[in-house]
Amino acid sequence: MTASEGSKKPREGVEGLVEAFTGLAEAVVEVLPSLAEETQRRLAPHLAQAKMLGQLTVTFGSYELRRRAKAFVDAMGAEETPETQPEPEPAPKVDSVISNYDTLTAAAIVAALGDLTAEQLDIVIAYEQEHRNRTTVLHRATQLRKAKAG
Repeated sequence: MTASEGSKKPREGVEGLVEAFTGLAEAVVEVLPSLAEETQRRLAPHLAQAKMLGQLTVTFGSYELRRRAKAFVDAMGAEETPETQPEPEPAPKVDSVISNYDTLTAAAIVAALGDLTAEQLDIVIAYEQEHRNRTTVLHRATQLRKAKAG
C-alpha cells in the first residue's frame, strides 16, 4: 500500500459517514410529520379521558369544599354562641305605680307620668322597654326622669 492510498481511506470513511448522516436526516424529515400525526391519533382518547376526569374532579372537589366550609362555619358558629345568660331580675310590678297599666293607652299613661317619683319613672321605663316599647311613653318618662334627677 502506497502513501497516497493510505491517505484516501480515512477520507473515504469520513465522506461515507457524512453521506450516511445526511441520508438519516432526510429520512427523519420525511417520517417525522407522519410519526407526529400517529402519536397524536393514539393519544387523543387518553387526553379526552384525562380532561373528563379533571373536570369531574374539579366539580366534585368544589362541591365537597363548599360542604366542608359550611360545616366548619356552622361548627364555629356553635362554638361562639354565648352561654345562656341568667334572666334579669323581674322589674317591680308596674301596676303598683300606675293601676291597670297594661289596659291604658299611651296617652293615658303619659298623662299619669307627671305625678311619679324618679324611682317610679324608672319602673315605668324598664317595664315599657321590656314589653310594648312605645316611644311616646318612653320619651316622656325619660324627659321627666332627667328633670327630676337634675
